[in-house]
Parts: sequence; C-alpha cells; structure tokens
Amino acid sequence: MTIKFYTKLLFFTAASVVAAFPLCSQNATQVSKNDNKPTVIELVQADKWAYDKSRQSKVQVITGNVVFKHDSTFLYCDSAYLYRENNDLEAFGNIVMVENDTLHLYGHYLNYSGNTKFAEIRDSVKLVDPKTTLKTDILFYDRNLNRAYYNTGAVTTNDDKTLVSKSGYYYTRNKNFFFSENVIITTADYRLESDTLNYNANTEIATVIDKTTIYNENNTLYCENGIHDSKHKKAYLKSNVIINYDDYILKADSVYYDDGIEYAEAYKDVIVIDTANNVTTWSDYLEYSKKSEYAYISDNSPLVRIINDSDTIFVAGDTLFAKFDNASNELTYLKSCHNTELYNANFQAKCDSAIYVAADSIAKMFVNPVLWNNNNQITGDTIIFYIENKTLNKIFIPVGGFIASEDTLQSYNQIKGNIMTIHIADQTIDHIAIDGNSQTVYYVREDDGNLMGLEIIKSTDATITFDDNDISGLRYTTAVESNLIPENKLNPALKSLSGFKWRGNEKPKLETRKL
Repeated sequence: MTIKFYTKLLFFTAASVVAAFPLCSQNATQVSKNDNKPTVIELVQADKWAYDKSRQSKVQVITGNVVFKHDSTFLYCDSAYLYRENNDLEAFGNIVMVENDTLHLYGHYLNYSGNTKFAEIRDSVKLVDPKTTLKTDILFYDRNLNRAYYNTGAVTTNDDKTLVSKSGYYYTRNKNFFFSENVIITTADYRLESDTLNYNANTEIATVIDKTTIYNENNTLYCENGIHDSKHKKAYLKSNVIINYDDYILKADSVYYDDGIEYAEAYKDVIVIDTANNVTTWSDYLEYSKKSEYAYISDNSPLVRIINDSDTIFVAGDTLFAKFDNASNELTYLKSCHNTELYNANFQAKCDSAIYVAADSIAKMFVNPVLWNNNNQITGDTIIFYIENKTLNKIFIPVGGFIASEDTLQSYNQIKGNIMTIHIADQTIDHIAIDGNSQTVYYVREDDGNLMGLEIIKSTDATITFDDNDISGLRYTTAVESNLIPENKLNPALKSLSGFKWRGNEKPKLETRKL
C-alpha cells in the first residue's frame, strides 16, 4: 500500500518542485546576471529629440514613435525622458516593452533603471506571455530575476482559467506564480479560493500553502496544504482535508484524488460520513471508487457505524470492504476480514470474518463466531442474521448452536442442539427454537439462591422463552429425558456440556474504540 501511494505521487514531483520553491531557482539567475556590467539604454528611433533645460541639462526629451533598446529588450512609447547620466528612463503613453520576443508589457507610464534592470509600470498595465495575460494597475518588473510583482490586485488569464489575487509574483522564465490574499482561480470545471498558493502556467498545477477550498460540479474540497493538477484532474491534499461529494463527507490527514476516474485514497484519521445511508466509517486508510462502486477500508482497526430508524450497529475489523449502488446510493455489500467485532445496544459479537448482503437481507459471521446478549453467550459454526426493514428479525445457527448463560452466582446454564433459530422482537431475544439433539444443563436454585441441584435434560426439540433478555421458560418436545442431580451427588464433569467454553473476556467494548 505504501509503494502504491508513492507511485501515485511521482507524477506531482518533477512538475511541482520548482513551483513549490520558486525563489531558489531564481536566486541563481540573479547572481549570474549581476556579475555582468550594466549596459547603456540605446535610443533606436524617435521623431523628435531635445534637452529639457528647465529640468536638468542632461535630461533628454524624446517624442514621437519612440523606440529604445536595452540588451534583448525593446521599449516602445509616445514620449520619454532619458536620464543618460544615471542610465534611467521615464516613458509615457502607449508603452510596449518586449523582452526576447515573448514577454510583452503594456501601460501608460514606465520608470526604468538600465543599471538595475528594474521597471515600474502604471496605468492599465498588461503583461502578456505565451498562454498568460496579467492585468493590474501597478506592476514592478525585475529583469535580473525575470520576476513581475504587484500588490494592488490583478486578474490573470491562463488558457481557460481566470486567476485573481490582491498581490503576487510571476516568474516569467519558469512560468511560476506566487499568489497571496484573496486568491481565486475560476474555470469552467471548478473554482478555487485560497489565501496563498503557487501556480505554474505551463503545467497548470497549483501548490496549496494555506487554507484552500476547491468547488467542483460534484464536490467541494478543503485543505491547508497540497497540490491540485487541473489539467489531469488530480489532487494530493494535506492538512485538515475535507471533501463533500454528493451524499458523502470525507475527512482525513491527506487525500489523493482523481476526479477523472472518480477515485480517491485517504490516509490517517480518515472519517467518511454517508449521509444518505446514515453510515460513518473511521480508519487510517480508505480507497474509494465511485465508478466501480466500492470502498476499501483498513489500518488501525477500522470501524463502521450504521444508523437505522430503531437501531445503531457498529462493525469493526482489520479490513472492511463495501459496495454500493450509484443509482439508489444504497449500501449493497459489506465484508469485514479478520478480528471482526459487532456492537449494538443489545448484542455484541466477535468472529474472524463477516459479510452483509443487502439483496438477501442477511449478514453472516464465520470462523469461531460468538454472540452475546445480556448474560447470554451464543456460539456456532456459522451465525446468520436475517434483517427485515433494516431491523434484526432472526438469528439462525445451522450447525453446532450453543447457548450459555451466566447466572447471578457465576454458574453457567447451557443449551445446545443441531439447528438453532433465535427469534428477535424489539431488538431483544423473544424465544429460541432448537431442532434436533437438544441438550440442557440447568442449575435449579431456591428463591434465596441456594442450589437445589443440576438438571440435565435431553430431547429432540426444545423452545426457550426469554423475558427482558433473561431465560424465563424451557419447553421440550419428543423423547424427553430429564434428570435432576442433587448438589451433594453432583459430579463436576456433569457441569459442562461437550464444547462449552465461556468467552466473556473476549466480549468487545465499544468504549475502547476511537470515534
């Protein structure tokens, strides 16, 4: 499972490392460029050129179809002041700054230093890069770092995406954005709202750094860290992840999500709430596929809670596997493998494995199953639950049914038989029918609790009635053989039927589970 998880993360790694750490790669660029000596701003063409004596004797006033060149960058404007001594430039009107024939900056006022290669552009500013357009009021652009910066709000378009934030950096060489404050990304498929994130215009990968919510057509995702790849409709989300999907709510420490195939994996402190079926699961790992209609749950003793109109059932085990019907949105199959435990208000159970099949309205417990009801312990080779209208109706033990009941003086009344059917009314045992080879060991006591003797009864069939979860009557039919042995003649070997084992110390306790 760990190998599977990291394999899926590989597609993020190469594409997102630079996005996550844009400053590191750009600092190297700054060092190499700053080693070069400053170059002079060149005037390529203009209609008029003069000195402005009223400003400074060395300020050149240049007007009409003005074109400047600095290194590989060209600047077009209506007019400009060129400060030759400082190698600075002020430009006015219809400004177009073109760098390496790819980056275009537009505005109506420019202040540019030829020595530091730093530009301030104002008024209807627009930065146009292949696939990307950024619009703002004021933009600062550092040619040494290939970095644009704004703090007065900007709207950026990238293919079909619109990106809005109050402040941000754009690294033109690797196409990385760093957005902060009121960040919103909008596309035809989703809307992302965040406080801080990185975004790469080429890969279309957003690296989430702070509180972020992503709204899709079918779901809403919240996290505080992670990566969202809109091009491939995939995401790896971390820190307080919450996903609302149709009638499901998923919470986890981290989630891998593929919206294209409607598939998710969740890790650590995973909670899934199925609001349609009133089902909640707790685990440390979840694999979920909407298209394949299944959920696989494991790690750290996963637990499922199923709430019905009149009952709440808990199922726990090492691994849980569930299937559901997309059309009806109902749970159709549930399987628990190894160390399975079941709980409700009146019953607790334990076995190796168990399954629930909605189409048959039955649940089965396999491999050394045991069921407790009040002071009654029920065992058999297999225990089958019959459910009607989402309520337990009957428990059937086809082979090796055995009931043991602990009385108030810690003696054990015992009943066994070939086939055992336990009838349920109002979530409690109403009566039990035993078909074939019925055997009973029953402690007969005085009203004050003193033992009169041990009654051993054998018959073909038997019926046991209950009142308030305690045995209230025994009725035997066909070939009845009864023998009451006084206490003073009681042989210890007669106290237990063959196969008896009291397993009270195995009785599961819900309060020990983490909810």
